[in-house]
Amino acid sequence: MNNSRVKDYFRIDASVIYKFKISGNFRYEIGASIWNLLDKENAINNYYRVDNLPNKFSRLSLGLTTNFIFRVHL
Repeated sequence: MNNSRVKDYFRIDASVIYKFKISGNFRYEIGASIWNLLDKENAINNYYRVDNLPNKFSRLSLGLTTNFIFRVHL
């Protein structure tokens, strides 16, 4: 049902994770990712507000977004 209201969109994500162990029982992970690599503006939700006339609004996805992680496993 949602595909009839919101257009299909294209998004490219990339991520890397490096796992390593320094000593003992601890394991570590370090990583980075980039979401929406092409920085496209994608409508992910449409809605209407009615004052005197209906007004259409679109909620857009995030633009280019970076994430970093550092994990410790016992």
